[in-house]
Amino acid sequence: MKSNLLIIALFLSIVGDSQTVHNWVNVQYDPSEASEVSFVDFLVLNGSVQSFHEIQEIIGAAKEKSIVHVAVELQRNGFLKRVHKTLADSSESINEFTYLGAAGSYQQHWISIFNFGVRKDTVQDAFYSGDQKDWQIRADTLAYDSEENIIYFRNKRDEVYTTFDQYGRKVKDSIPSHPKLMAHEISYKYSKKKIVKLESYPNQKIEIKTTYWLDKQGNWTKCMIQSNGRIKNAMLRRELSYFD
Repeated sequence: MKSNLLIIALFLSIVGDSQTVHNWVNVQYDPSEASEVSFVDFLVLNGSVQSFHEIQEIIGAAKEKSIVHVAVELQRNGFLKRVHKTLADSSESINEFTYLGAAGSYQQHWISIFNFGVRKDTVQDAFYSGDQKDWQIRADTLAYDSEENIIYFRNKRDEVYTTFDQYGRKVKDSIPSHPKLMAHEISYKYSKKKIVKLESYPNQKIEIKTTYWLDKQGNWTKCMIQSNGRIKNAMLRRELSYFD
């Protein structure tokens, strides 16, 4: 009897982990939005992340490699505190955030550094109103399913139709074409320790496969990007620390 209970408990543990909703996957996809500008990839995470260091190894067509470092600090409420990015040519960008009032309005202080720290440029302050985490949704039209998942998104001419599984995990984004956008589809497959994302542009015969390896919180710690030769490949690694 005891052994049967142990087997059942183990089964439920495995199934439960594989059904985790990954917040960073479920972020609304906007074809016109550049994530490195919006910082959405750094904002929407599972659990209470305090900081992480990301190493991006980018592999060019001639197999040449370039390394990018990204160091991110977050507040306990999940808002960004600091993002420090160092490119392969040693140029840097530093973004620091200060929040104004309970509504989440914030000031962003941005510094660019060139020539190995000799010259600083584009030092500026910008003020934004509203919750920082609302960056992920800028839409003219939204439609929801019965579980409040966004299944239709429209921003100007860009449209996204999204499908979720019974656990609330995103499994597909379908994007129709228009004169300035290629039709494409993004699908996700889940297992206990990794997620596989497949991005396909059938008219251009482009396929991009991204494999994410996960920690116990459901955030990725290693990410491998492979293409059919027309897009740069990459290997990314993250070391994350969490608030107690």
